[in-house]
Amino acid sequence: MGRRTVVQVLAFGALVSLSGCGLEGSATSDALQDDETPVEQQPANEEPADQAPPSPLLSCPAQTPANLKPPAEQALAFVYHAVGAQVYECKIPTGSAAFKWVLVEPRATLYNAKGENVGSHSAGPTWSHKDGSAITGVKRQEAPGATANDIPWLLLATTPKPGAATGKFTDVTWIQRLSTSGGVAPPEPCDQTASADAITSVPYEADYFFYRRDEANAGNNDQCG
Repeated sequence: MGRRTVVQVLAFGALVSLSGCGLEGSATSDALQDDETPVEQQPANEEPADQAPPSPLLSCPAQTPANLKPPAEQALAFVYHAVGAQVYECKIPTGSAAFKWVLVEPRATLYNAKGENVGSHSAGPTWSHKDGSAITGVKRQEAPGATANDIPWLLLATTPKPGAATGKFTDVTWIQRLSTSGGVAPPEPCDQTASADAITSVPYEADYFFYRRDEANAGNNDQCG
């Protein structure tokens, strides 16, 4: 997808082609069950749109790195597209003597297959659904993005967020962050005199592939990678 300016991020939903991942049956219907007709785009400096127009057809990346493949008992359940920003602060990281841009948090809206706003992605990292369910993740593996301007692709293990409701995310156990666009820390120098404590947001997009445990089909589960 094309680059987004810092001033404005266009909220594009993902029209997800699960057939590209070899999905059948329940996983396909699960990913599409919330679909509604999309509406107009909305700039990032306003409240996230309840719906956004679908983007071109997407699927599992053809060259998903092998180290990002989840455990064999994990089955791909659904996919959401994120549009938002990676937020950075100019500070001295722990163990360093120099100022640099340090990731504070992601701030993104999650869209389902036809562009409906279904939740958000925030610090933790946390994925929150509108039904009240939420999960947090821990990075297990990463691989470079497609270009130097794209944040890495990730494999994360998840746990339910304490106090969250039971819902869409409750049984999710692994997440892949794939097909990233943008989000890399600013190339401009970060120093004490010019930008100490400065905060900047870098637009990004990504596809998040959510997995649930299916031990009965271990080794034959649908996965990206």
